[in-house]
Amino acid sequence: FSSNHKITVSLSGTKKEPITVPCYPCIDNITIDNVPESFTVDEKVKFNVDCTKAGIGELFVNILDPAMKPAEEAELILLAEELFEVSYIPRQLGMFSIFLSYDSVPLPNMPLQQRVSGVPIQSVMMTPEPSVLQPVRPGQPHSIKIELKDMPSLPSEPLVISLTRSDGLKIDFHLNKENEFSYILTFTLPTEGQYLISAHFGANQLPGFPYSALIPLLICFLGWLHGWI
Repeated sequence: FSSNHKITVSLSGTKKEPITVPCYPCIDNITIDNVPESFTVDEKVKFNVDCTKAGIGELFVNILDPAMKPAEEAELILLAEELFEVSYIPRQLGMFSIFLSYDSVPLPNMPLQQRVSGVPIQSVMMTPEPSVLQPVRPGQPHSIKIELKDMPSLPSEPLVISLTRSDGLKIDFHLNKENEFSYILTFTLPTEGQYLISAHFGANQLPGFPYSALIPLLICFLGWLHGWI
């Protein structure tokens, strides 16, 4: 176990002053489990650190952002004796470095590096804004502009949209890419009902999607887009 031990030595019956010897935890016995295969921006990341075979000690976590500056503080939950859950929410894209130490002794093979992908919440803008939208009747075409702002890098996959009614009917739409940062989504909803729209780059959903709403009589995009931004 990690603590300081005192050793008393005697020579020919004469006792010497005790020698204090630090005993460090067995960090080679610490395992890191359930690390996600991918990290998505603005979504909580969780993994476990099992220190049960390392002795009694304290786990320290230090997370650095892509600029190697301190990132969001990690949350530690004690699941069982010396078994911890580590969680944090990355707020930007790029490579994050996670440093773990136990009783001030760095774990081997640190840092743990993970690339964060996806689309940050603050980078998605919709036009027109919800405050100026007007109700749209069934059968009336409607257009929404999706813009990506202040992103250090663009997603490698194309933007994929799907729009379906609650009975499984797929609704036709047109997605026009104005440039690398701007898209125009145009569609017409045929009847009142419940619709589900999703938008993602590769496996990464756009913030606020998928969105489901029950639309009675008039299809009001003011209610729809309230949760998108």
